[in-house]
Amino acid sequence: MAVVNVTRKWSGKSLEKSDDGRTLVEFYTVLLDAIETNENVITNAPGVPPMNSPYMFDLFMRLARKRGTPIGPLLWEVECVYMAVGSGEQGEDPVDMTPRISWRGATSIVAIDNDADGKPITNTAGENLDPPASAEIGDPVLVIQRNSLSVNPAALRLYHHAVNSDFFIAEPGQAKLIRWDADEVKQGDLIYYSHVIEIQFREGLPLQLDGTGGPSKAWYERRVNEGYRELVWVEDFATLVPFEIEDANGNKITRPMLLGKPTTPHGEVLRLPEGAAPVFLEIKRFREIPFGPMNFL
Repeated sequence: MAVVNVTRKWSGKSLEKSDDGRTLVEFYTVLLDAIETNENVITNAPGVPPMNSPYMFDLFMRLARKRGTPIGPLLWEVECVYMAVGSGEQGEDPVDMTPRISWRGATSIVAIDNDADGKPITNTAGENLDPPASAEIGDPVLVIQRNSLSVNPAALRLYHHAVNSDFFIAEPGQAKLIRWDADEVKQGDLIYYSHVIEIQFREGLPLQLDGTGGPSKAWYERRVNEGYRELVWVEDFATLVPFEIEDANGNKITRPMLLGKPTTPHGEVLRLPEGAAPVFLEIKRFREIPFGPMNFL
């Protein structure tokens, strides 16, 4: 007896996922040149996958059992049953496992201009502190541990220190990815990557009367608008010209002065009068991109 050919069938294939793991079934036909009744000879014929071999399209599926059924005098059908490689009691393969979620806390030191009751922080003469006061704030950090068959270095680079532009547990602008590690793991002849992703959440300042703050700017840097020069519109040249600020005696100032917002119609920036409320600058420090497409959870 000799095997004429072995053909992998494209019909009859099935994939099932249950609490016991994933199971895939596919079939082969074995054509002989003489009658054969020994099932073991058929199921181990050249061209039929050997036991424990990986499935060609999913290396985490291994051939667990085979069964031969005669469908004619010289033709047999071999059923091949693949199951996920054991990883835990449920038999899930590492890539198919549900991400592990945990939370921890993080503290940061930030500059503040208002106290815990929302009142401006000044000295007894009503002047802003220089340098400004600082405070320790606490942020929750989401830690995600998950596995994948591959790693995308471009995504790691793009999302490192990026802020969410879409809703991700919190409002846009409040979640910042602070860590994304991917370690290669070898399990026999299988290779996958173990990821650890940390996302820090910050509430940010409430929306201020001057339009600054708000949840979408939780990761913006907020600085007092001050400097040594004013921008003055010179009609003769039809342009803004910087002029150094002088004190009442005509001397150049030695400490920065509070500056106002650009005025209309020319955009002049002038120093503020004594006792005026400071103007704050908001500096966008991190790129904002959607987190949803990455399927972190």
